[in-house]
Amino acid sequence: MLLPAETNGARRGSRRGCIGTALSFGVLCALPSVALAGPPASPSATASSAPAASSESPAAAPAPVACKPEVWQLGVDRYRIRDVTGAIAIWEKHVEVCGESGTWKDLYNLGLAYAEAGDATRAALRLDSFLRNLPQDAISQTGVAERFEDARKRLETLRSTHVTLRVSPAPDRVVLVRLGQGEPRPAGFEELLEPGEHRVVVDEGTARAKTSIVNAKAGEVRVIDIPALPKTPPPPPPRPPNLLPFVGVVGGLTAASFALPIGLIVKERKANQEVAAEAGRADYAAKREAQVGAQTRAYASFALPAGLAVVTGTLVAAHLALNGKKVPPPVVVGFDPVLRMVIVGGELR
Repeated sequence: MLLPAETNGARRGSRRGCIGTALSFGVLCALPSVALAGPPASPSATASSAPAASSESPAAAPAPVACKPEVWQLGVDRYRIRDVTGAIAIWEKHVEVCGESGTWKDLYNLGLAYAEAGDATRAALRLDSFLRNLPQDAISQTGVAERFEDARKRLETLRSTHVTLRVSPAPDRVVLVRLGQGEPRPAGFEELLEPGEHRVVVDEGTARAKTSIVNAKAGEVRVIDIPALPKTPPPPPPRPPNLLPFVGVVGGLTAASFALPIGLIVKERKANQEVAAEAGRADYAAKREAQVGAQTRAYASFALPAGLAVVTGTLVAAHLALNGKKVPPPVVVGFDPVLRMVIVGGELR
């Protein structure tokens, strides 16, 4: 424990009392052999304030309200009257307010206090923080190098006498993990456990909950990786409309509609021959005029199949476009009145 300076007599007495427990994590052993802060204290005063010699009942721990060096001493005072919980509360609040980089004394004391309280995980966490946050210029201070080495050995002992369980965070969601009978907590933590079997439930409280048994020996490190959930494939795109039935119907009508103009042309040509045979008669002119009109209507009737053919071609092009296929050039059906012929294909302008 980082305590104020003591006399040489008190140091010798304390060192003898800590010889067997300096690296035991069941008992918090203060190492008062080096002065780090505070005024010198007399042997009698030190003896009366040590945890083992005090009979004073722990009082409510005063909560620090600011980032001040004096707050560290408040925790020391709580610890001296065996109020380990109160001391931890003060030092933790001090670390929260001031940050780890400026509270390395609190971190060291927290490591020892948590070990005494039987919380190996937090003890290791705070000792590791102390080792990482101790300023280089502080190493030269009296007794700090000794505390640094002590923290390193304590951390090594903690890890060698416990099982280190690391639960990785899930990459895509918050996953609750339950260790033994403890409360579920989010994945992404490290826990020091006693050697032996431990029940671990991943995805606690969901249909995906999975229970596993971790059986490990002291000094072993076990890692539980939580994979991402398999991605749900996107729904298939809606199928494009199938226009082929309509193409068949309209195409059939187109083919059938050619019967009308063909029939009219056959009839017109037969009538034309009959009118030609009557040339020279008095009514020839009237019949010839009527025949020309019938001929015009016969060829004009090709507009019906031509229109239906355009509709058929449009439906085919739409079907191919909607289904991601190459659309062929348009097919145009028309009637040339000069040549008196139906034109299929090409382009009419």
